[in-house]
Formats: sequence, structure tokens, C-alpha cells
Amino acid sequence: MICHICKEENVVHFRVKNLKTSNWIFICKKCWFDFAKTEGYKYGGTRKGYINKKRKR
Repeated sequence: MICHICKEENVVHFRVKNLKTSNWIFICKKCWFDFAKTEGYKYGGTRKGYINKKRKR
């Protein structure tokens, strides 16, 4: 899954919104630290996915 702010692919994302974002967005942990300090911040859960890599046999 891609972070809404930095556009990097990560495994864990946080569902958040604030006064500037009308809809929920998914952001990575790195971006979450700054986003959590914004006005009207709301946390909506954690999403754990996977990065699509082929397993070596």
C-alpha cells in the first residue's frame, strides 16, 4: 500500500484525518508523527498489509 503523503510503499499504515482532509487517508508511520500534531487530528485504525514480493524457494 502507498502512503498518501510521501507516496512510498510500506507494510503498516494508519487511517487518519484532520480538519484539512475531509476523507480518511492512509499514511505511513514516518508521516504519522507529524500528522498526529495537526489540528482536528483523528485516528481511525491501523492497516497491516504486505509488500508483494515473490518468495524464493
